[in-house]
Amino acid sequence: MSKFEHKVPLFPPGPLKKEMLLSLRDIALDGQGFRYREHTDGIVAGCRLIEDGMRIGVGEGMVKHAGRLYRLRGEALLPYEPTDEWAVIKLRFAPKSPHSEYDHHEASLTLEAGTDEKPDEMELGRFKLKRGSRLRTEYEGFRDMATEYDTAILIHVRQAAPGADTLSPAITTHFAREAYSSAGGNQLDAAFCTACLSTGEAVARELIGRYACARLGLEYREMGNAELHGALAEILDLITGQSRDGKGTGQRGGVLLID
Repeated sequence: MSKFEHKVPLFPPGPLKKEMLLSLRDIALDGQGFRYREHTDGIVAGCRLIEDGMRIGVGEGMVKHAGRLYRLRGEALLPYEPTDEWAVIKLRFAPKSPHSEYDHHEASLTLEAGTDEKPDEMELGRFKLKRGSRLRTEYEGFRDMATEYDTAILIHVRQAAPGADTLSPAITTHFAREAYSSAGGNQLDAAFCTACLSTGEAVARELIGRYACARLGLEYREMGNAELHGALAEILDLITGQSRDGKGTGQRGGVLLID
């Protein structure tokens, strides 16, 4: 009969037994495996974009690919040059390395022209840098996160989450911080901003999509990352009273949004 177990080695004085080492392995693997079992492939945690003197890369973090968790300790940086064309920071996953003592998979950071992504690759960010300009990884506002030139863009990055990958927490957190001060008495805005800020972790794609459609008076439908960011930008204009259609806070295209 199957049974639940709690098993931690005590390490009494003397030689280490094989069973103790196996228990340590199982504790680490089982803990991570259960926590992220339902997550899709993508960035699980960390991997913040870093720019340092014409070098671009990511900070420490964890990603999931093909059901396996990969951990980066420290930073990984690559040199770059302005080309006026798209450059994408990627992880490229290598085939399993032969080793008699452990199961070894690894991935390396690459910087490539073009935006195509192969099955053994994962985007961590992209940019298009003009000659003579400096690449920015900080943003002046929410819409600035989609600026085409001279800006590191996170919109197309897949953030791992249960069921479906989603937007980077950097995007939803940035939206919530800008929106919260102007949300007023709109309970829908307040609830969504709270969800974005409460844990600092990824917000489910469906929640973002349902909020965006409800706030804009649209029937719910699935949207890609760029469309979700665009919808949130439009909502932020409504919240702050800067709607581009001139309708002001709470309105879009003649539809009154009730608080």
